[in-house]
Amino acid sequence: VGEWSLATDNCAMWLNGFNDNLPGFPRLPCKYVPCGESYLNRDDYQQPGTPIDPSKPIQGPYGTGMSGPVWGLCPVGRDWVKETGDSSSDFIHTPAEAPERRDDSDAVMSNLALKKINAFSGIGHGFYFWNFKTDLNEPHWSYTAALARGWIPSGNLKSDAVLNACQKEDDGLY
Repeated sequence: VGEWSLATDNCAMWLNGFNDNLPGFPRLPCKYVPCGESYLNRDDYQQPGTPIDPSKPIQGPYGTGMSGPVWGLCPVGRDWVKETGDSSSDFIHTPAEAPERRDDSDAVMSNLALKKINAFSGIGHGFYFWNFKTDLNEPHWSYTAALARGWIPSGNLKSDAVLNACQKEDDGLY
């Protein structure tokens, strides 16, 4: 299987290259969070371009798209909004940041992780999460952040939750 993540969009900063993104992407608005200090910085070494200057817009050079810090804010994924059954509140039309008490990201990402681990464990000869840790501690791309948030199960990957994660789909009950 190889590498995997819990990302459901391409909002992650520099995912497709430095200050770049695929033309026309991301198709949906991304959530922005304050950029943090690089975890690579030490007393004897500073990651180039850090800390991010919050008084500046996106800095060049640019590629065919844009994906970088803007005014001290860095792009991350989108929240998953709880479905209400109202067709006007579909995912395409929801804001990047879920309204208060409507964020369903934990449930959606936990379910996605269980289903991926179930599928990969059954047929794969190995799989690993995309990144152990990210600068923004973004759980879609950071194993430690996803584990801390409860999106990825810790311990036994042969638990009933993992083994039965795809049972509804396997039974044709979508």
